[in-house]
Amino acid sequence: MSLPPLRVTYLRATMGGAGEFTPGPVSLNKKSKGVAARSVTEPGRPRQRPSTTSVSGHLQAGFGVSTRNFKKATDRNRIKRLMRESYRTSRTTLSEAVSAQPYDLSIFIMYTSREMPLWPSLNLKMKELIGKLTNKIHEPAAKNR
Repeated sequence: MSLPPLRVTYLRATMGGAGEFTPGPVSLNKKSKGVAARSVTEPGRPRQRPSTTSVSGHLQAGFGVSTRNFKKATDRNRIKRLMRESYRTSRTTLSEAVSAQPYDLSIFIMYTSREMPLWPSLNLKMKELIGKLTNKIHEPAAKNR
């Protein structure tokens, strides 16, 4: 059984069963009327804070499951509950990395597999994803040195 793929939007990282990681800009549909489409000026780029604020970066996360893959709301809610709990237990490194940055970070993690996930495999993939996002945040700082 392969591990379930997770997709992150804004820093869009697609993780397949083999663990490949493909970052890239988000493509927002022109018809999209969501808050994300209105609040993001450049897709894939974090919003810069005004220089007058002394508050460090803020991290937000959202989770989604496709109705196409899971028809029952109870299944979708269970998967989102598992994803939220996995994120909650492993987010400390990501929140520390974002708090050192001058911008806010909003991510949306989408479960794309058609199989009901098991906790150990989902938790492992979430930890890998958070580790890769943390490395992506630290990467620009290392290039500027």
